[in-house]
Amino acid sequence: MKTALSVVVMACFAVAAFPKNGFSQTKSDALTFPTLIVAPLVLPIAEAAGMSGNFKVTKRALKDFSESNKSAINTDWYKVPGGFIAHYSTPDVDTKVVYDNKGRWQYNFCTYMEDRLPPAIRHIVKKAYYDYRILVCYAYEITGGPVYIIKMEDSKTIKTVKILNDEMVETESYTRG
Repeated sequence: MKTALSVVVMACFAVAAFPKNGFSQTKSDALTFPTLIVAPLVLPIAEAAGMSGNFKVTKRALKDFSESNKSAINTDWYKVPGGFIAHYSTPDVDTKVVYDNKGRWQYNFCTYMEDRLPPAIRHIVKKAYYDYRILVCYAYEITGGPVYIIKMEDSKTIKTVKILNDEMVETESYTRG
């Protein structure tokens, strides 16, 4: 138990080390990404430490989850600092549903490949980065609408873009050495 607790504490310190301005933001972007990325980063640590064991998920979270995720099967629940995470996968999408300690829905974090990307979002990306191959798509489904983080590559560079309200901002660019 001491090991599991120390792993979670170290994860919290690691998350706290993220810079507050780690993602470029446009005028219409009021999101604070360090808050949003905490649960997906802590989940692998919680899984490794065996934290899916003996705890009670609030009735509110269970009810919301069952109503909102009817296609979910084989769901694993995890207790993480600040709340709970329900994790399930389909052949096409890996989904983490995050709740606070009172069982209030916070957001969904989905991971999938290019073929599952909404056509309008794919068009925005491909219009600007026609020759790039999309590697992976992340979607934060939040109250104000989804935020997409897309990682892609061409023969010389690897790029990450963020799309919010149909506005795309390049957040990372690496040149292959």
